[in-house]
Amino acid sequence: MHITSIVQLRSLWRPGARSCRPTHNPTHRLCNPDTFKGAKHFVLNDCNFYDVHVFQDVLSKLYQYALPRACFNSDSEDPLPRCHPDTRRYIIDKAREWFHSPDRKQNMLWISGAAGVGKSAVMGSIAQNGSEDKCLGASVFLSKSDGRDEGPRRIIATIALQLSTEIQAYRCYLIDLFTRDPQLLEKETEELFRKLISEPFGERKLHGDAGPWLVLIDGLDECDKEEGARGDMCKILAMISQFVEQSPSPPFVWVIASRPESWLKTTLSKTTVRRNCWNKHIGIDTQESFRDMKIFLESEFAKIREDFPYHMPIEQQWPSASQTRELVHAFSGLFVFASTAMRFVRDRSASNPRKQLDSLLATIAKSGECDQQHNPLSALHKFYLAILKGIPTGECYQTAKRILGACDLLPRNTMHATSLLLMCNFLGIEQGDAYSALNWLHSVLAVPLPQEAVTREIKPLHSSFGDFLRDSSTPDEFRVKRPEAGEDIVKCSLRILKQANSSKAAPLPQASNIDLSWDHESAKTCEALLRTAYDGFRILTVEDSKFLKSFPLAKRAELLEEVDFSKLDCYVHPDVKTSVHATRSRHQSLFEWLSDKLKTSPEFQKSRIVKSSMPMSRIKYHNIRSDRTAIHFKFTEEKGKTVVRPKVYSGVKEIREKYRGGDIESLKSILPSYEDAHVHLLGKDPKKSCIVFEHTPSSQANSDPKSIKEIFFIPYKN
Repeated sequence: MHITSIVQLRSLWRPGARSCRPTHNPTHRLCNPDTFKGAKHFVLNDCNFYDVHVFQDVLSKLYQYALPRACFNSDSEDPLPRCHPDTRRYIIDKAREWFHSPDRKQNMLWISGAAGVGKSAVMGSIAQNGSEDKCLGASVFLSKSDGRDEGPRRIIATIALQLSTEIQAYRCYLIDLFTRDPQLLEKETEELFRKLISEPFGERKLHGDAGPWLVLIDGLDECDKEEGARGDMCKILAMISQFVEQSPSPPFVWVIASRPESWLKTTLSKTTVRRNCWNKHIGIDTQESFRDMKIFLESEFAKIREDFPYHMPIEQQWPSASQTRELVHAFSGLFVFASTAMRFVRDRSASNPRKQLDSLLATIAKSGECDQQHNPLSALHKFYLAILKGIPTGECYQTAKRILGACDLLPRNTMHATSLLLMCNFLGIEQGDAYSALNWLHSVLAVPLPQEAVTREIKPLHSSFGDFLRDSSTPDEFRVKRPEAGEDIVKCSLRILKQANSSKAAPLPQASNIDLSWDHESAKTCEALLRTAYDGFRILTVEDSKFLKSFPLAKRAELLEEVDFSKLDCYVHPDVKTSVHATRSRHQSLFEWLSDKLKTSPEFQKSRIVKSSMPMSRIKYHNIRSDRTAIHFKFTEEKGKTVVRPKVYSGVKEIREKYRGGDIESLKSILPSYEDAHVHLLGKDPKKSCIVFEHTPSSQANSDPKSIKEIFFIPYKN
């Protein structure tokens, strides 16, 4: 008997699971020394034995870095869209035929089309076919509405994660690879692609004799519109094309879908890419689009007639043939428009689909033919506007607008889940008020039921609604302005953090002190709110982000007036006080941002939070508060990065033990060496003040050549 294979690793997954989530403790190790006890009469030739738990470590690393919710049939609560079974057949069937053709000359397919034509639904149907044909290797469905960091390295890791569940030899390769290089996922994009894709499948042929695997990437245009992000996505296309070019017997066939953005078209039109890529464009105002739209609408209206039998005319056809034709022409192949409109017509809160249809047709008639020809989305935007105008004015609309602003901005600035329940508690909105406002928006938003609101978030059903809310041409009263939304998030974070720090007896934030507007699992919800508030308050310091460039410095200083500066450390995540970390230019810590503004901004220096400036020699050491937390930050240059090392000091034993700090006397003993520093006293209330100063070592006196600067935060009685 000859054994030459490893244990089947499918057992690593939960039974029946649809997503790539590791189920065992990744730190656990188990090797059974009795595996072959008593065995005889067999030979092991050229074997590599791997403990399955070693692969769990690899799987866990990939899972944490990848985008598991972006995979086809992930465990996300929101399933990917699929096309109506009888629509878009001319693309879906052609793609299936192309993939299975032995005469296929190109191994990349680019499906392009305007926003709203249903590219993701087409990709979802292609993925479904690939899954049924047992040839789907990997899929990545990108969505900017999720607020996820969807950089190219995460895309590559997501593809690798899925391929590792399908190809046994690749699993072994990954174990060896991560054992040799545990920091692999931190490599540059090109190196990561080479290590995870090109080398194992282009050079080593780990896929063996198996037929090609289908790899899908939907929504490359959904990335951040900044030049750097565009360049990263173009790199992905170039690397895929080069890989296809160099693989005469390709292991993968790639299908990519996006809007026909100019920067993507430029990359895909290059000779080396073009000869490996077939382009299929989903048009609007075409014979196929009109046919598909008619099929879709007839199917949807049939469901509405079944759901509302008491509203249907007895002898007349509803809708009439002319009304259906009018809708088919108006929607022009934009399935996002059609889907939104059908949700509007069947909206149960309105309870009259016939009146809803009349309202829809009236709105379409006002949009005008010239607008439709100039911008296919103009009619959709006017429809979105009509929906927003339907929200009662006053408090109800203001509540809806605050929720929309938070949906747009908060997920981009926190790593934590932002369920509807958590968001309402964050904004201080009661359950009934939230649903009263959202009741008018079910045709454009995915609104979870109350029993689902604990885990599910609220988000646009299509990215075009988010684009419309932010568009400069949207009327001012309906536009979501990110600086205003950012200010609201900071204010809410400040409210939560003030409540958590309201206890005079407790030296550390107490989540139990936070008030809930929608009570559910209080302890758990309050802890989640505190974590989210740390992230939300950090928006105050964001400088470079295109979302907040117009968030005025004077407004930020005004918001800071509400802070207890003696407890300023309690307004930032506890990790800031203990973890060694690299700085991020766009996301400075609160202390680094304060120090920078105090040094460079005359406007900030004149704000009401800055009480005075003085030389260090004038500081009275007995006024340094021992019942609070002081922090000394050291900034050093290491491997081309600026690294921060914090050190905590306090007279409170609980604080010293939690943050592994020193006592206040230790801090006082080192301060005389900074007599030449210039300090700033911050805080309107003398009992809630602190001093902040920065020290930059001179080249002559600097004993540590790696040292860049030091920042001190010291609670102080004025």
